[in-house]
Amino acid sequence: MTEQQNVLATEREEIATRVASFKATQEKFQREREEYFVATLQKARSEQRVRTPAILVLGTTLRSDPDTFIAQRGNPESRN
Repeated sequence: MTEQQNVLATEREEIATRVASFKATQEKFQREREEYFVATLQKARSEQRVRTPAILVLGTTLRSDPDTFIAQRGNPESRN
């Protein structure tokens, strides 16, 4: 190989190394984003379960079934 061919080969290797490093960094960021998303979603869901198992409204408990609550309390839209 000539000196110029050696220089070009070295530059190609350096570019390939940088591209591989960049790709690895992007994959790491993607994994971190996915982990953050999953953790945030799990936290939001667990907080929702803790906050809303039962809501007291004028002495009546509203559980996860709003139709039962409306039947127990009466539909406010039908009170006219």
